[in-house]
Amino acid sequence: MALTVIEINYSTNFYEYPMTYQYIPTTGSKTQDVAKIYSKYETKLPKDTMLFTDFIKLDKSDYPSNLADLLNLLSSPNEYLQFLEDKLKKEKRRTGKSYSISNNDRITRKITEYNIDTLLKIFFKLGNRIYLPGADTNRPYTIEDYNWVRNSYSESNINATSTHPKILKISVMVNLKLNQKPQKAVNMDELKKMDCKSRKNRIDRIYSILTKNKETSYKKESIKKTTPGLWGTGGKVGGRKRNRTRRKRKYKIRRKKRNSTKRNSTKRKR
Repeated sequence: MALTVIEINYSTNFYEYPMTYQYIPTTGSKTQDVAKIYSKYETKLPKDTMLFTDFIKLDKSDYPSNLADLLNLLSSPNEYLQFLEDKLKKEKRRTGKSYSISNNDRITRKITEYNIDTLLKIFFKLGNRIYLPGADTNRPYTIEDYNWVRNSYSESNINATSTHPKILKISVMVNLKLNQKPQKAVNMDELKKMDCKSRKNRIDRIYSILTKNKETSYKKESIKKTTPGLWGTGGKVGGRKRNRTRRKRKYKIRRKKRNSTKRNSTKRKR
């Protein structure tokens, strides 16, 4: 089996993240186990990539149900090879004959697209958390929607080194729409609204592709600061302090009016 890896590039709907970034295991999980396994992976295989296959279709049910376990699998060459061998044995039991790897480019391309789509649906599932580069790891963002740009990918070859043989690299681009609320703060009603929006966006994108219009990305927005007390009513800096100042000002004006009225009435009596 030839060694293949995938590079998932993504952009966000935040002005503070204007560039393209790579989705790696530590983007989807911040457990020490995931970080430790991926750091070993990077010493032997290309950085910012994960293991991938383009010779047999893989469904969601073939992968571990836990995201962290899946990310670890895609960072462990020996375990991933065993995983593929088990899949081939399973196919043989199902069909009664050994699985034949196709040399047809069209079939290989269909398998590649299918396996990319499967992984993207798992990684960018509605409500999943994501850890952006340099952001507070205690406040991950929540995935609201994603768009696999043009449903296409590119291929490139990585030459053999002392740590790995020649590798085929699959590269894809994904636009992400992220919610600024952390995962725990998003309730079921909000998730339903996000789901409706993502379905509408998906239909719009399909229509755009069919009509050959330019594919649009998500509208950019700024990340709100989360420092305690910084954001008051209306989401403006120092809102509470400003409201307190306004109340004091109104109180002074009312007191001046009362004092003025009292002085005028005293003068009239005289």
